[in-house]
Order: sequence, then C-alpha cells, then structure tokens
Amino acid sequence: MVVLAIVGLLASMVLPSLARIHDGLMVRGAANEVMMAFFAARSRAIDDARLTTVVLDGVAGRVAIVARGETLLARPVAASRGVTLSASRPTAAYFPDGLGLGGANLTVVLSRGAAAETVLVSREGRVRLGGRGR
Repeated sequence: MVVLAIVGLLASMVLPSLARIHDGLMVRGAANEVMMAFFAARSRAIDDARLTTVVLDGVAGRVAIVARGETLLARPVAASRGVTLSASRPTAAYFPDGLGLGGANLTVVLSRGAAAETVLVSREGRVRLGGRGR
C-alpha cells in the first residue's frame, strides 16, 4: 500500500511537467514547419524567377505556398500538431530576387497549452524564431 501511495504521489508530480514538455515540442515542431515554408517559398521565387506567396490560414491552421495561382505546397500545421496558428496578416510574398514584398513585418504565433513560439518575418523576407511565451 505504501509503495502504491509513493508511486501515485510521484506520478502526480511528474505528469504535468511531461505535458508541458510535450506541448513545447509540438509548438516548436510547428514553428519549424512554418519557417521551412517561408524558406521554401523564397527559394522557389529565386529558382523560378517569379513572385511566390506564403498563405497563412489561421482558421484551418494551414500554411501554403502559391505561385501564379498554383499551390506548390500545403501543410496542415495546426491539425498535425494540435496547435493554434495566428498571424498578423494572411500572406507574405517574395519577389524573384528573394526580397520580401510589402511594407510591414509579419508575425506568426503558434501555441498549445502554456507553450508558444513566434515566427518573425521581416519586410525584407528574413525569417527567424522569436521569443517564447510561457
């Protein structure tokens, strides 16, 4: 009986921290997928010498790369990792020279539970992982 009580007590202390770690891993993985979409869009714009757009759908939790009306890549980032996706604007585009189109930076926030990651895209098209929310 005493052993079961000790095991139960230890499990009650460990399980919440494991859930936080899992949430953090899912959010970090989703942030990496979003960053890779931006990298791929920039690379595709340069390689194909055409305007290429990243489309962020916060409702569906989807990230897509579109060029000349053709969807080149679509990823269900939120559904596959159980995170929520929100963006400061729904699209970002790259010119054929790799520079970003638009006059404002873009922020993509991915969250799950208490874990959050921010992907920042500068108006020049540079992408980086921002600060973490806890």
